[in-house]
Amino acid sequence: MERASAIRQLPALHAVAMRLRDDGASEHVIAVALEIEDDEVPLLLDIAEAKLTRLLAEAEDWNGGGR
Repeated sequence: MERASAIRQLPALHAVAMRLRDDGASEHVIAVALEIEDDEVPLLLDIAEAKLTRLLAEAEDWNGGGR
């Protein structure tokens, strides 16, 4: 599974945060876009990245490890 496909499977808040970060947005811009406090962004991104990593790993396992 490609990263973009996996991002689309994330909850909306996490997906938007990841897309913005991937596009080079600052944490402040992400906070404004998501209407959250600046200090909430790092944790949100950590959670989103963990969910994304898990989705990608599960897809890899499902596909037989890329064989």
